Amino acid sequence: MQCAPPLYTLSEIVDAVARPMFKVKPNAKGQRTGSGELSIEFELKWDENGNV
Repeated sequence: MQCAPPLYTLSEIVDAVARPMFKVKPNAKGQRTGSGELSIEFELKWDENGNV
């Protein structure tokens, strides 16, 4: 299975807190046995005051 290249690239450097909240969200859409869509989302977040 080949993956398509990204449509865009976004790059930014930020100062993160020592303990940010990190989530991984797997998703499946469509039929369980057959063609469907699988995806995974990564989320990293913190507030501007350094609290999660």
